[in-house]
Amino acid sequence: MKTIIESNENYSVIDLTLEYENWTGKERYGVVSELEQSYVESTFASELEGYAPYIFMDSSFLEIRREFKNNEKKFEMRMLRDTTTFDYDSGLIEQEYPEIALPDFSKEVCEMIEFEKKLSCLTNIEKKRIIQFCKHQFTISEIAEEEGISKASASRTIARAIKKIKKFWKMG
Repeated sequence: MKTIIESNENYSVIDLTLEYENWTGKERYGVVSELEQSYVESTFASELEGYAPYIFMDSSFLEIRREFKNNEKKFEMRMLRDTTTFDYDSGLIEQEYPEIALPDFSKEVCEMIEFEKKLSCLTNIEKKRIIQFCKHQFTISEIAEEEGISKASASRTIARAIKKIKKFWKMG
């Protein structure tokens, strides 16, 4: 939409209602010039009379406006380039391209939450060692070496933890 109504070497006239979508000011037009306002108004009074009341703006406004419009076009082009055909939340991407869909981890998350609940009856040391043993597949020797304890101590702690879990959750 063209917002510059008139333009010559001395000034340009902009329709502010077209330039700014929600414009509510009493001035409908803006006069933009590099020249002094008093000179433009006295020299071109008869030509500008039809645009009164108007706002007088420095010529830097046109440069700022041009930069803004260019940035808006760049943004619009990026949006067109980067927007997919399918909405991310619709599930259509997964249906059309199953090879790029992320796996559903909800089952694993539920299992982890259940595992954490089962560990709630343990002390922090027992919890740490049983997680290393069961979840991370550490051997008794590796746990003992990492913590600087005997293998027997690590083994007793893990056995006690398993016994507590079974008793607490009535698993056997």
